[in-house]
Amino acid sequence: MSARRTMGSWLAVAALVAGCGAPPVKDTLATAKTANTAKEAPPAPPKAREEPPPPAPPAETRVPAPVWATLPSGLSLATVERHALPIVEIRVVVRAGMAADGDRPGAAALTAALLKEGGAGEMKGEALLAGLEALGASLSIDVDSDRTTIKLRALRDDLGAALELLGTLLSKPRMGQADFDRAKRQKSAEAADLAQEDGDWGARMLLWRGLFPQPAGRHPYATWDAQPEEIDQRKLADCRAFHRRFYVPASTFVVIAGDTTAKEAGALVEKAFRDYKAQGPAEKASSEAPAFSPAPRQITVADRPGSIQSDIYAGTLGPARTDPRYPAFAVLNRVLGGKGTGRLFMDVREKRSLAYTASSSVVDLARGPSVLYAYASTQTDRTGLTVQAFLEHFDRLAKEAPSADEVATAARFLAEDLGAQTERIGDLADVVVQGRVMGVPDAALGAYPKELLGATPPPVGAVAAEALRGAPRVIAVGGDASVIGPMLSRFGEVRVVDPKKGFALVRTIPQDPNAALEVAPRAKDAPEKQGP
Repeated sequence: MSARRTMGSWLAVAALVAGCGAPPVKDTLATAKTANTAKEAPPAPPKAREEPPPPAPPAETRVPAPVWATLPSGLSLATVERHALPIVEIRVVVRAGMAADGDRPGAAALTAALLKEGGAGEMKGEALLAGLEALGASLSIDVDSDRTTIKLRALRDDLGAALELLGTLLSKPRMGQADFDRAKRQKSAEAADLAQEDGDWGARMLLWRGLFPQPAGRHPYATWDAQPEEIDQRKLADCRAFHRRFYVPASTFVVIAGDTTAKEAGALVEKAFRDYKAQGPAEKASSEAPAFSPAPRQITVADRPGSIQSDIYAGTLGPARTDPRYPAFAVLNRVLGGKGTGRLFMDVREKRSLAYTASSSVVDLARGPSVLYAYASTQTDRTGLTVQAFLEHFDRLAKEAPSADEVATAARFLAEDLGAQTERIGDLADVVVQGRVMGVPDAALGAYPKELLGATPPPVGAVAAEALRGAPRVIAVGGDASVIGPMLSRFGEVRVVDPKKGFALVRTIPQDPNAALEVAPRAKDAPEKQGP
């Protein structure tokens, strides 16, 4: 392209810009002068900062009252109507769990596994599960300390057929030897894997043992799970005896939530469970819990040589679910270790970066106090510092009530979480189950959200002073005892046990108040320990 043509093009562009309203040179200079003058003017005073609006009051949480009925067989039924979706959630609850095992640890869990895998009536296990799948239903069986819960979800039109299968399952279990042997091998293998590889499992086992000691024998609540050698000792006769004792109408209740009515549900349950009868005197699982009082601290390590991580549990006992102080205790737990806002989360995890996770929880027991425990997962060399942080927070709450803002935030979270649960049909059924097992009247269950929101620092501080004074009662850790044992001796005598050998005592580390809470830094060329 020639220079002339180029120059002509630029002139054309300039003319086009001028024709489109480009400002004249004089106006441009005036504008620049005005801009410079504005820059030199003193800045306007800043506006006063506006405070954010207060949070909206929490939506009212209503726990719907179930309609209870007692059928001619003695079986109790609760119905909660929800007609938004053509779905029903069924819970069949037997009031017997691991606390009913007695001198047969693993009996409750094996009985539940055999029910699901062994079949019932004329149907083998595969046929029973296939029948449920054909209905689009999903079946699960959970066992905890106080109950065995059979959960099933089905379409509204299949409610009758689903209940028929459940009625047959409970009243006519096959419980064959081959099915028992298979379930036993599977449970034993799972327990052996946990004992070998899972520090969290070992620490939980030690937590429950420490919280529920018994001078002679074993306390019913001292078992969090069965050990491999205990499962290996169980026989088919143990499961049959457990079923005969506890799987009876007087110890069982049914909860149905969803698209049905109390009248319809009652007729269908009565028909489906027509053969569910007691074979002898009805029995209920029983347990006697220790008094709600301080006790000497116990520190135990489930040894996992070479582990690069520790699982820490620090626990104590609190008021029972039916205790008037329980709402304040629930708020206290949320203040201590609630996700996102609790002190452990904000300090141990966020501020000090001592742990991957830090929280606290409350476990309710039907015939005893509740259990409050703090949990953290951390690196091996930070175990001592993490336990020290736990002790600091327990002690501070025992001596000083939380602030009004902390209590209000915790109560709001709890009430909103309960409200969310009542919006989901399955969770709503579980709320009704929990209340019934813990002996909470329906009226008290409905009043619970207001009790939470009405919590104030004085009652929360009072229950903290009682429950957390001298707490935690038990510190249980799964990890490398050769590294973390000396650290933990700072807080008391440390017992080291072997989870692979029935938690047999390996050695005891005397208390050393001057023990270091951190290990010396490794040399750069030293290989880092790896897990098993």
